[in-house]
Amino acid sequence: MKTIIQLLTLSLLLFSPLTSQAKKGVIITVQVKNQLTRERVANALITVKEIGEEGFHTNPFGRTQLPKIHSDSITLTVQHPDYQTQTITKRYLPKKGTYLLEIGLDFTKERMNEYYAELKRMDSISSVSNKTDLFNNCIADSNSRNTKALFPGGESSLVLFLSYNTKYPKEDLQNHVQGNVIVRFTINTDGSLSDAEITKSVSPLIDQEALRLIRIMPDWTPAYCNGEPVTTKCSIPIHFHVY
Repeated sequence: MKTIIQLLTLSLLLFSPLTSQAKKGVIITVQVKNQLTRERVANALITVKEIGEEGFHTNPFGRTQLPKIHSDSITLTVQHPDYQTQTITKRYLPKKGTYLLEIGLDFTKERMNEYYAELKRMDSISSVSNKTDLFNNCIADSNSRNTKALFPGGESSLVLFLSYNTKYPKEDLQNHVQGNVIVRFTINTDGSLSDAEITKSVSPLIDQEALRLIRIMPDWTPAYCNGEPVTTKCSIPIHFHVY
């Protein structure tokens, strides 16, 4: 009898860690959203480095659930035809239970142009007069009789774009570095932007973020003179403030 008890005790010692190990692991639900509009992104393809080539598609609510993950980190790549591909690594995952991972995707430049064109057509963002303060410095180079260049949808749309896309540099945010950057750039006859430069600086990191915002902007409506598009120089302020 004593021998049987000893064998049972030995069995418990041997198999308990395996049973405990089998219960570990975290179940991750991935939520994919549009970084600009915060809408859920359906049919996004998610691949996980730790799992292999198998892909997972988000449902109509922008969600998908991954198989149980047993590591403390995970690397995901998210793809969708309308969005820029994004690869992220999430570290320090919980050892067990469930975890919600939210990922925001940015439009491709082509889709961004289409999006603002749609807004303009639908009048969901009201256009503003060419005389608004924000566009006072957007003037044609060679003739005073002109139609000023405009961001798609006007000033309100530009403010919305900056609000959703500005990424405050972490170091400057922690140190309460703030101010208004003024960026000067060229609006070409096809509406594309080039030659961006800082004319009023706040800090190197904030200046770089302001230039990044100009690079990802959709094409503008160019200035017109006598019915012909003309090259435009434009200066706009971009606000960085800690509240």
